[in-house]
Amino acid sequence: MHKKTIIKILFFLVLLTVFLLILISSRRSLYYISLEEVNNLTSKKEGKEILTSGKISQIDYYPGYQTIYLEGCKTPFIALSKDFINLNQGQIVIISGKLEKYNNNLQILISKITSVK
Repeated sequence: MHKKTIIKILFFLVLLTVFLLILISSRRSLYYISLEEVNNLTSKKEGKEILTSGKISQIDYYPGYQTIYLEGCKTPFIALSKDFINLNQGQIVIISGKLEKYNNNLQILISKITSVK
């Protein structure tokens, strides 16, 4: 192959890679929202990835999942059994997750939860 052909192919591959990275990052973008904004989420935002934080007011344990409530937020946060971490009422946490509808109610399915304090 000629040197110019190889350079053109490499240039095309670099452009394709950059385009794919931009596409992936734009679809997976998390944005921080306050608990007040979480309360105001509607089903139009279903499937949206969110990032928020707050103080745990209540944890309900069920087989295979736990429901976490944060102070000032009526929307439940759901952690599946594989995502369980040792949490206590009063802890400050940072949560990322996806807004989903279950039994006609909105909830946030936790993808990552981190205890701050």
